[in-house]
Amino acid sequence: MKIVIQAEADDSGIWTAWSDDMPGHMGQGVTRGEATRMVKRSINQAHAQLLKSTGVEAGSEVEPIVFEVRTLS
Repeated sequence: MKIVIQAEADDSGIWTAWSDDMPGHMGQGVTRGEATRMVKRSINQAHAQLLKSTGVEAGSEVEPIVFEVRTLS
């Protein structure tokens, strides 16, 4: 599963990251990396909860999430 994360800095240098592929997951930070890590962590936690609620056992093989980060100008 590929999820695109978009990141953009405002005029004050604060970065905001989000994913149109997974609405509701957003992060902000003083660096692009900090903001995107927040989004990745949020998406990974939601994915783990979904797998758990559907009965997928820990250690089972599942399709990994691949993140692509795009910086907007």
